[in-house]
Amino acid sequence: MAAPPGYTIGDTLHQGSRSTVYRATRHRDGRAVILKVARESPPSPATLADFRREHRLSAALDGEHLTRVHTIIENEALVALVLDDFAGSPLSELEAPLPLPRFFEIAHCLVAAVAELHSQQVIHCDIKPANAIVEPTERRVKLTDFSLAMTFEEAALRPPSLAGTLAYIAPEQTGRIARGVDHRSDLYALGVTFYELLAGRRPFADADPAELIHAHLAQRPESLEARGIPGPLAAIVDKLLAKDPDDRYQSAFSLRRDLERAREDPAAPTVIGADDRSARLDLQPRIYGRASQLGELLGAIEPAPERAELRLIRGRQGLGRTSLLDAFAERLAKKVEARLAAALEGLPRGGEVLRVFAEHRDLPLAQRLEVIERHVSPKKKDPEQLALGQLGLDLGPGSGG
Repeated sequence: MAAPPGYTIGDTLHQGSRSTVYRATRHRDGRAVILKVARESPPSPATLADFRREHRLSAALDGEHLTRVHTIIENEALVALVLDDFAGSPLSELEAPLPLPRFFEIAHCLVAAVAELHSQQVIHCDIKPANAIVEPTERRVKLTDFSLAMTFEEAALRPPSLAGTLAYIAPEQTGRIARGVDHRSDLYALGVTFYELLAGRRPFADADPAELIHAHLAQRPESLEARGIPGPLAAIVDKLLAKDPDDRYQSAFSLRRDLERAREDPAAPTVIGADDRSARLDLQPRIYGRASQLGELLGAIEPAPERAELRLIRGRQGLGRTSLLDAFAERLAKKVEARLAAALEGLPRGGEVLRVFAEHRDLPLAQRLEVIERHVSPKKKDPEQLALGQLGLDLGPGSGG
């Protein structure tokens, strides 16, 4: 491609679907820089808007472990961002698994970068080894690529949708559960990255996108202890990979304290998350003034109908239709859990099935039931399977939807 005026392009560092990253030299002072250039030429209004947004957000960030964006270049043929050349290489190019001392060095820098970012009320949304640059001489690490980043406020207003790199996204980034992205989504991605650095592979290796999304939602990875990783460090990564954001670390600060303890004495037992505190105020959704409508919906499933029914909810935008349905889904899940407990009472694996059901509380009800069905034998004589079948009959047709 033609170089932007005033720059000479060097090596290609990364080529993505929407942009290419080059090493370059700036003519006016001979300084080495990084150019992130849109592949679309000429850039569309949407591409221009994306690059301008990334420049505006990135330029406002300040941190020792965050890549600095200098300026944006725009003309009729291209749009590009000019960044510091950190003279490093992507973390993804390091050969894993890493020795524990090297892992702790890199982990310390990554957690520091996330802490710097979150303290400025920004979520990265795409943490992965390819977006962490390692400087070989001073052994520093910097977080880069803020194309998907958003502020805490933007995240709170954005409905759930698929965003990020599939291999590293948190369950709430799949768009399949009724929870939005927040700062704890970055901590999940950090957990996937840590797992990869310690095990030499990602926790979920499925090539099929649908299977990979399902793994993030419902599967547990192989324990790192089975690969010789000390128990406290394995427990830290396991907590980062919790499906429910409430079960993860609530801030990078607590994570850093636990890593420091594990680094000082990898074999010493420790209470994981003892210093945890939330980095933001979390307001749980509530529903007001809709008791009668909610009661009508609940009444439609009690007792269980003999055939499927369709109920329509009408109203102007902003009147709370989605909140009403969310409240109904929550009550329905509690009803199913109560009936499940009664159906499984006294059975050998009843407690296990209930625990699995509770662990996946953020999944839609139909998917929660599918998860627990996979934990029992498909044979009809299995008592837990018979109990689940009877539960479906008790709840009525189409109860899983």
